[in-house]
Amino acid sequence: MTVLVERITNERFVKFIEREIWQKIGAESDALFQNGAYGRAATPLGMNSTLRDFARYGLAFTPSGRNSENPIISDQYLDKINRNFNPKLKTKSWFSEEKKYNSYQWDEIYEDGDFYKHGHAGQGLYISPSRDLVIAFFGTMGKDGIEHQLPVISRQIANSFFN
Repeated sequence: MTVLVERITNERFVKFIEREIWQKIGAESDALFQNGAYGRAATPLGMNSTLRDFARYGLAFTPSGRNSENPIISDQYLDKINRNFNPKLKTKSWFSEEKKYNSYQWDEIYEDGDFYKHGHAGQGLYISPSRDLVIAFFGTMGKDGIEHQLPVISRQIANSFFN
């Protein structure tokens, strides 16, 4: 993806992300990528940000974050997240008995339209467009390799307080 963006835009991937996403969400701090081969961002290793900017990115998927004339997340993309998956591939959530799908890099897409991205060692971004809700969190694994329960708690918060 990095090479494709750089060839199409004729600019470095990090500059493209800064202009097209980071500035538009009102990020307070720079996002960081590790450098890969040939000075390109090593995007498969992820992007680092502050928790506040991580939540701002999540807001771009909600009605309050998409209220500008030219939102960075289109209606079409949101529709694809929630409808562009194979219904035969419904599986049990990693965190509960609830059934979920995955699509467009989102790890859990629920039947009510909420979706979740799981990050390395317990980072997560839970988005509920219908509730205009974003829950962003960082976390760590314990010495036993077990992660915290924040994904479960995020889903419980969305289902209990906003229904």
